[in-house]
Amino acid sequence: MEKDILTHIHSFQSVLGCKGLTDEGMCLPSTLSGAALNWFYRLNPRTINTFDNLKQAFLDHFMIQTDRFYSADDLYMLRQGEDEPLREYAARFSHEYSRCPDTDDRAAFGAFKSGL
Repeated sequence: MEKDILTHIHSFQSVLGCKGLTDEGMCLPSTLSGAALNWFYRLNPRTINTFDNLKQAFLDHFMIQTDRFYSADDLYMLRQGEDEPLREYAARFSHEYSRCPDTDDRAAFGAFKSGL
């Protein structure tokens, strides 16, 4: 299964958009592997008729297995380890911040500084 379900869907849609393709649902199976591909082939025939329906079914099934989205409050819980180099803390913080879609840069910067 893909590590990050939403990233997979967004990447998939970007590739199709660049190629000018519109029938996304026909192409999705070729980008899946492992558990995600098995899930797709177990879908009942004619139960999904648009890409949006397919995307929602995919997310409903796999979102429970992914990390939840974070908020600025969660970022304030991050702390630089006692012996952790600043570069490693910054990379770890940046990764967590990328999972906070509704957090603005100002709040993230405040959380970063408070974790030092």
